[in-house]
Amino acid sequence: MDAIIAALTFWQMGFASSEDVVAWADTEILKSDVPTQELIDLSFDGPATCLKQAEYVFPPRPIRLSYQDEFRLRALFVDLNSEEDTFQFVDWASRHCIGEDLSIELVILGYQFDHFIFDCNDGAGAIALAREKIPALESKSATISSSLLGLVPNLKLNRTKQRS
Repeated sequence: MDAIIAALTFWQMGFASSEDVVAWADTEILKSDVPTQELIDLSFDGPATCLKQAEYVFPPRPIRLSYQDEFRLRALFVDLNSEEDTFQFVDWASRHCIGEDLSIELVILGYQFDHFIFDCNDGAGAIALAREKIPALESKSATISSSLLGLVPNLKLNRTKQRS
């Protein structure tokens, strides 16, 4: 995996703005003796335009993370002290767990969030459950995040806003 793919993944997940990805690409171009065409395209056009191109024109694509990997990565970015941020996370998990393997612990947790939010109309209960369970995930979550974050150490990440 390369840095452009990691940057596009964070952008797609909503943890980096288009402007931040362009600024990162600009920095990478300045550090490189011979920047790749993809890095130049990303700098000039931004991630949204680049990803509208055919893959043979702009090959890098965001990683398609499994529900479990995306859950763990998002869990690292959630601010559990913020009700809005925590609710945004549990809402994401409750919607994206549907259809996943029910023998997986994180899928079950997503369904529990779904139960609190939609069956019980208890967003506060879902937030409380997240605040209880998320800290225990940190060691497992560090693996996926360190591999992605290590590729783009200079990319400014917004740790509180996520896309659906």
